[in-house]
Amino acid sequence: MANTPPQVQRVVDGSYNFDFGKYIGDSFGLISRNAGPFIGFMLVWFLISMMTGIIPFIGPLASWIVLTPCLTAGVYLALRKSDYREYLDFGVFFKGFDHIGQLALAALLQGLIIFAIMVPAGVAIFVGMDIASADPINGPDMENFPWWALGFLVPVIYLSIAWAFTPMLIVFHKMEAWPAMEASRKIISKQWVMFFLLAFVAGIIASLGVLALFIGLLFTVPVYYAIAYLAFRDIVGLPQEEEVTLVSDHFVD
Repeated sequence: MANTPPQVQRVVDGSYNFDFGKYIGDSFGLISRNAGPFIGFMLVWFLISMMTGIIPFIGPLASWIVLTPCLTAGVYLALRKSDYREYLDFGVFFKGFDHIGQLALAALLQGLIIFAIMVPAGVAIFVGMDIASADPINGPDMENFPWWALGFLVPVIYLSIAWAFTPMLIVFHKMEAWPAMEASRKIISKQWVMFFLLAFVAGIIASLGVLALFIGLLFTVPVYYAIAYLAFRDIVGLPQEEEVTLVSDHFVD
């Protein structure tokens, strides 16, 4: 499992086309095909998040390491069902828990790496602004803010975008956490700016649900994940597509 599948390795080593408009345009149709289950699941996810959020420390930790990665993976598995026009059983949304080990490990590794990057920035801000002895009423003096510390946000933003394919590499290609993170980083880095713009537009679309008294989020958030799924399917491909290609290679016209 530790080895990178040949299908993924070819994308890591090669190049690919990036169809920005197609990923955005097709995402709405992909969700609309099974809008009911996706909206219902987002409602369940919201309720689960509310319940875990009230549990001090353990709740947010469990949500970060286990619930969010597994439920996100479940959305991608459901999107594959919808994409292939297969029957979408509601239980598919929870199939991400079948990969809980590698998904949780990936979330933990990503969190620790980002934390390690941000520690120097936090220390610089704390020391530079002398927060420990700051005026409790007026707060710290912003004139001493070490603006250079914000430079640490650059690698954080880079990695946050570059790791976007990690859960799909784990659930679709059965990769382990670290190889999946590295493969995702190498693939996305080839056209990182385009992925950043795609994530930005997808985020705007997802946030539009707020305009409908937050109820719209139940539809627009799945669209956000659908955009990422379509990019992954187009660029990396799914295992079944690889198998069909390999079989067809044995036939001669």
